[in-house]
Parts: sequence; structure tokens; C-alpha cells
Amino acid sequence: SCAVTLVGSPKLAVFAEAELAGMPIDDAALAAEIAPCFVTDQDGRRTDVICLACTHYPLLLARLEALAPWPVTWIDPAPAIARRVVQLIGPARRHADHDGPVHGAFTAGTSLTAPLRASLAARGIGEIAVEAMPLTMQ
Repeated sequence: SCAVTLVGSPKLAVFAEAELAGMPIDDAALAAEIAPCFVTDQDGRRTDVICLACTHYPLLLARLEALAPWPVTWIDPAPAIARRVVQLIGPARRHADHDGPVHGAFTAGTSLTAPLRASLAARGIGEIAVEAMPLTMQ
């Protein structure tokens, strides 16, 4: 009783990375990228749920909601991906509430700009290290 439409988005991950880096894409470009997700069938039914099928996309969620031509339910894939990671590697050994700050590690420092540092800090990643490649095993 439902119709599923697969919509590829060649630019949305790049837009989300720009948003995270403190360089948001303009509303018109973002609206144009999500426009194919909003479909009205001949019988009047229209898109009512959109699954964000990439962990990058929820970075744009507030803007996507604001730019949508009508309200829809947005499904964030992060909880399902997190459950799968736990299945593969086991539960975390740290307790975020008790173990102090979250640390971020980058394998190159070239894209670590001041706006990106500020954006990461706003998301709880206050300490950032740049590790040379290849990483050493500990």
C-alpha cells in the first residue's frame, strides 16, 4: 500500500560537509537537490517520508525541514548504523558522561579550518588531533 521512490543525490553529502565546515550552501541549491524527493502521484498521494540514507545528511536536517515544499517525516539513519557498528565491534568501553571530552582525529590537517573546528566544538568534539598516515597500531 505504499510506493517507494529511490532518489540519488550527487551533491547532498558535499553540501553536508560544507555545512559542517561552516560554509553552508545557499538555500536554492539545497532545495533543488532535494526537489526530486517530493513527488505527487496522479491520485493525489504525495511523499510523506524521506529516509536520509547517509550519515552526512542529518547535518542538514534543520535546513531540509525548512526548505521542504510540504512537511514529511525524516528518517535519520544514524541510530541504525550505530546499532550495526556495535554488532560488529562490540559495545563501547567508555562512558561519555564520565570519561571526559570527546576527541576527534584527522589524517590530514589541510581541511581543518577555524570554522570546522568551531562546528565540531559545537557538536561536542573539543579536542582534535592530526595523525600522520599510515596510522600506527597501538
